[in-house]
Amino acid sequence: FPMEVEDGKLKITSLFQFTGVNPDCGDAMGEDIASLAVENCSGSYLERAEITVSLADGTSYQFVMEDVPAGKTVWAFALDNGSYDTASALSDVECRAEFTDRAPLMEDTVSVSVEETAVTLSNSTGAALENLVVTCHCLFDEAYFGGRTYSYPVDSIPAGGSVEIQAEECYLGQAEVVRVQQAG
Repeated sequence: FPMEVEDGKLKITSLFQFTGVNPDCGDAMGEDIASLAVENCSGSYLERAEITVSLADGTSYQFVMEDVPAGKTVWAFALDNGSYDTASALSDVECRAEFTDRAPLMEDTVSVSVEETAVTLSNSTGAALENLVVTCHCLFDEAYFGGRTYSYPVDSIPAGGSVEIQAEECYLGQAEVVRVQQAG
Protein backbone atom coordinates (compact mmCIF):
# COMPACT_ATOMS: atom_id res chain seq x y z
CA PHE A 1 0.00 0.00 0.00
CA PRO A 2 -0.76 2.57 -1.20
CA MET A 3 -2.49 0.90 -4.17
CA GLU A 4 -4.40 2.65 -6.94
CA VAL A 5 -7.59 1.17 -8.44
CA GLU A 6 -10.09 2.45 -11.02
CA ASP A 7 -7.29 3.91 -13.18
CA GLY A 8 -5.93 5.91 -10.25
CA LYS A 9 -9.27 7.47 -9.31
CA LEU A 10 -9.26 5.65 -5.95
CA LYS A 11 -6.23 5.06 -3.73
CA ILE A 12 -6.33 2.33 -1.09
CA THR A 13 -3.93 3.59 1.55
CA SER A 14 -4.30 0.82 4.12
CA LEU A 15 -5.82 -2.56 4.99
CA PHE A 16 -6.04 -2.65 8.78
CA GLN A 17 -7.80 -4.15 11.80
CA PHE A 18 -10.50 -2.34 13.76
CA THR A 19 -12.17 -3.44 16.98
CA GLY A 20 -15.51 -1.91 17.89
CA VAL A 21 -18.89 -1.13 16.33
CA ASN A 22 -19.00 -1.78 12.57
CA PRO A 23 -21.30 0.79 10.88
CA ASP A 24 -21.13 -1.19 7.61
CA CYS A 25 -22.52 -4.34 9.26
CA GLY A 26 -25.59 -3.01 11.08
CA ASP A 27 -23.49 -1.65 13.98
CA ALA A 28 -22.40 -5.16 14.98
CA MET A 29 -19.53 -5.40 17.45
CA GLY A 30 -16.41 -7.05 16.17
CA GLU A 31 -12.75 -7.73 16.88
CA ASP A 32 -9.95 -7.20 14.37
CA ILE A 33 -12.53 -6.34 11.67
CA ALA A 34 -11.05 -6.09 8.17
CA SER A 35 -10.95 -2.38 7.38
CA LEU A 36 -9.92 -0.39 4.34
CA ALA A 37 -8.82 3.26 4.05
CA VAL A 38 -9.71 4.58 0.57
CA GLU A 39 -9.17 8.08 -0.83
CA ASN A 40 -11.18 9.49 -3.74
CA CYS A 41 -8.30 10.93 -5.83
CA SER A 42 -10.48 11.70 -8.84
CA GLY A 43 -11.87 15.12 -9.50
CA SER A 44 -15.33 13.55 -9.44
CA TYR A 45 -17.97 12.56 -6.91
CA LEU A 46 -17.90 8.82 -6.13
CA GLU A 47 -21.50 7.61 -6.17
CA ARG A 48 -20.67 4.02 -5.19
CA ALA A 49 -17.71 1.65 -5.08
CA GLU A 50 -17.62 -2.05 -4.30
CA ILE A 51 -14.18 -3.42 -3.43
CA THR A 52 -13.29 -7.06 -2.85
CA VAL A 53 -9.99 -7.81 -1.14
CA SER A 54 -8.67 -11.39 -1.32
CA LEU A 55 -5.90 -12.82 0.82
CA ALA A 56 -3.44 -15.62 0.08
CA ASP A 57 -5.19 -17.91 2.61
CA GLY A 58 -8.42 -17.77 0.53
CA THR A 59 -10.24 -15.28 2.75
CA SER A 60 -11.99 -12.40 1.02
CA TYR A 61 -13.70 -9.26 2.29
CA GLN A 62 -16.31 -7.03 0.66
CA PHE A 63 -16.41 -3.27 1.18
CA VAL A 64 -18.94 -0.69 -0.06
CA MET A 65 -18.49 3.08 -0.18
CA GLU A 66 -21.25 5.53 -1.12
CA ASP A 67 -21.41 9.26 -1.77
CA VAL A 68 -17.75 10.27 -1.41
CA PRO A 69 -16.81 13.74 -2.70
CA ALA A 70 -13.50 14.26 -4.50
CA GLY A 71 -10.52 14.42 -2.15
CA LYS A 72 -12.24 12.67 0.77
CA THR A 73 -11.05 9.53 2.58
CA VAL A 74 -13.29 6.70 3.82
CA TRP A 75 -12.62 4.04 6.41
CA ALA A 76 -14.81 1.18 5.17
CA PHE A 77 -15.38 -1.99 7.16
CA ALA A 78 -16.01 -5.59 6.06
CA LEU A 79 -19.70 -6.05 5.28
CA ASP A 80 -19.69 -9.46 7.01
CA ASN A 81 -17.78 -8.13 10.06
CA GLY A 82 -14.99 -10.61 9.23
CA SER A 83 -11.75 -10.60 11.22
CA TYR A 84 -8.54 -9.82 9.36
CA ASP A 85 -5.45 -11.96 10.02
CA THR A 86 -2.54 -9.62 9.33
CA ALA A 87 -0.24 -12.63 8.81
CA SER A 88 -1.99 -13.51 5.53
CA ALA A 89 -0.67 -11.71 2.45
CA LEU A 90 -2.81 -9.75 0.02
CA SER A 91 -3.42 -11.65 -3.22
CA ASP A 92 -5.98 -9.60 -5.19
CA VAL A 93 -8.10 -6.45 -5.15
CA GLU A 94 -11.14 -5.97 -7.39
CA CYS A 95 -13.05 -2.70 -7.65
CA ARG A 96 -16.20 -1.50 -9.40
CA ALA A 97 -16.99 2.18 -9.06
CA GLU A 98 -19.41 4.77 -10.43
CA PHE A 99 -18.51 8.47 -10.56
CA THR A 100 -20.40 11.64 -11.51
CA ASP A 101 -19.06 15.08 -12.33
CA ARG A 102 -21.17 17.02 -9.84
CA ALA A 103 -21.85 16.60 -6.15
CA PRO A 104 -25.66 16.42 -5.77
CA LEU A 105 -26.19 19.12 -3.14
CA MET A 106 -28.95 21.34 -4.63
CA GLU A 107 -26.71 24.34 -3.84
CA ASP A 108 -28.85 26.65 -5.98
CA THR A 109 -31.86 26.15 -3.68
CA VAL A 110 -30.57 24.88 -0.30
CA SER A 111 -27.73 25.99 1.94
CA VAL A 112 -26.41 23.65 4.62
CA SER A 113 -24.73 24.29 7.96
CA VAL A 114 -23.60 21.67 10.47
CA GLU A 115 -22.76 21.81 14.15
CA GLU A 116 -21.67 18.36 15.33
CA THR A 117 -24.74 16.21 14.55
CA ALA A 118 -27.22 19.09 14.05
CA VAL A 119 -27.78 19.79 10.33
CA THR A 120 -29.60 22.97 9.32
CA LEU A 121 -31.04 23.27 5.82
CA SER A 122 -32.07 26.72 4.63
CA ASN A 123 -34.35 27.29 1.65
CA SER A 124 -32.98 30.14 -0.47
CA THR A 125 -35.93 30.19 -2.88
CA GLY A 126 -39.29 31.91 -2.87
CA ALA A 127 -41.21 28.62 -2.85
CA ALA A 128 -41.55 25.78 -0.34
CA LEU A 129 -39.31 22.76 -0.95
CA GLU A 130 -41.05 19.43 -0.44
CA ASN A 131 -39.93 15.83 0.08
CA LEU A 132 -36.16 16.17 0.36
CA VAL A 133 -33.68 13.55 1.49
CA VAL A 134 -30.44 14.59 3.19
CA THR A 135 -27.55 12.11 3.13
CA CYS A 136 -24.65 12.33 5.59
CA HIS A 137 -21.39 10.61 6.41
CA CYS A 138 -19.90 10.54 9.90
CA LEU A 139 -16.69 12.61 9.73
CA PHE A 140 -14.22 11.33 12.31
CA ASP A 141 -10.54 12.27 12.45
CA GLU A 142 -10.62 13.75 8.89
CA ALA A 143 -12.12 10.56 7.36
CA TYR A 144 -15.60 9.18 6.84
CA PHE A 145 -16.19 6.48 9.47
CA GLY A 146 -17.85 3.72 7.48
CA GLY A 147 -18.52 3.41 3.77
CA ARG A 148 -22.28 3.60 4.07
CA THR A 149 -24.25 6.80 4.54
CA TYR A 150 -27.20 7.87 6.66
CA SER A 151 -30.30 9.39 5.04
CA TYR A 152 -32.90 11.64 6.65
CA PRO A 153 -36.24 12.71 5.14
CA VAL A 154 -37.25 16.38 5.20
CA ASP A 155 -40.97 16.81 4.50
CA SER A 156 -40.93 20.53 3.81
CA ILE A 157 -38.85 23.69 4.12
CA PRO A 158 -40.93 26.87 3.80
CA ALA A 159 -39.84 29.58 1.36
CA GLY A 160 -36.90 31.42 2.95
CA GLY A 161 -37.15 29.16 6.03
CA SER A 162 -34.90 26.62 7.73
CA VAL A 163 -35.24 23.12 9.16
CA GLU A 164 -32.91 21.33 11.55
CA ILE A 165 -32.41 17.58 11.59
CA GLN A 166 -30.39 15.46 14.02
CA ALA A 167 -27.91 13.07 12.39
CA GLU A 168 -27.60 10.99 15.55
CA GLU A 169 -25.75 8.15 13.82
CA CYS A 170 -22.80 10.54 13.38
CA TYR A 171 -22.21 10.76 17.14
CA LEU A 172 -18.56 9.63 16.89
CA GLY A 173 -17.58 12.82 15.10
CA GLN A 174 -19.70 15.24 13.14
CA ALA A 175 -22.20 14.93 10.34
CA GLU A 176 -21.02 15.91 6.87
CA VAL A 177 -23.75 16.41 4.28
CA VAL A 178 -22.78 14.74 0.98
CA ARG A 179 -26.12 14.72 -0.86
CA VAL A 180 -29.40 16.68 -0.86
CA GLN A 181 -32.06 15.53 -3.32
CA GLN A 182 -35.76 15.26 -4.00
CA ALA A 183 -37.23 11.98 -2.71
CA GLY A 184 -38.44 9.48 -5.29
